[in-house]
Amino acid sequence: DYPIFKIVANGGLSNTDLGEGRFYPSLVIDIGDNKVIEELFKLHQETPPGDTKLTWGRPKTFFKPKTVVLSFTFIQPMNVSFGIEFDIKEQYSLVDGVIQQRGLVLVAGKTGNKISDLIDESILVQVPNLGFDQLWDEILVDTLYDKYIKMGASRKDAKIYAKQHINSMREVWNIRREVE
Repeated sequence: DYPIFKIVANGGLSNTDLGEGRFYPSLVIDIGDNKVIEELFKLHQETPPGDTKLTWGRPKTFFKPKTVVLSFTFIQPMNVSFGIEFDIKEQYSLVDGVIQQRGLVLVAGKTGNKISDLIDESILVQVPNLGFDQLWDEILVDTLYDKYIKMGASRKDAKIYAKQHINSMREVWNIRREVE
C-alpha cells in the first residue's frame, strides 16, 4: 500500500538536452508532508538517475473508470513507491502525452506553483511501453466521444470529432525542438 497523489498543476517542458528535444508533460504533485517522497526529490538532484519500475492501473469498477493511476517504484537512489492519479475527463491529454512521449517531468509542489519555478527540483522519468497503449486508446476515444455527445454532436459526428481531436493533440505532442 502506498500513497496516491493528485496533480495540482501541469505544463510541458522541452529541452534539447532531454529526449531528443521531446515535449514532455510536466506534472506538479502535492505530496503534502510526506518526508520520504520529499527526500526522494532532494536525492534526485544530488545523484545520478536511478531505476524506476512503473505500471498503469485503473480502479476495479463495473462502470467506466473515472481515473487511471501511474504507479512508481523507485529503486535508486532510494526504495519508495507512490502513484499519481489522473482524472480521465479532465487530464486525458496529460495521460496521452506521457504515453506518446514515453516520459514525464515530475515536480513536488502545492496548488498555485508553476512548473517553471520548480524545474530545478524536477525528476525526468522515462515511461516505457507498459502494454497499456491499446487500452488507453479505447478509453481516450470513449472519453472524447462522450464529450462530443454531451456537446450535442450526433453519434456519427462525435466519432469523427474524437478521432480528429486525438490526431490534433498528438501532433502537438510530437513537436520536437531542434537539437543543435
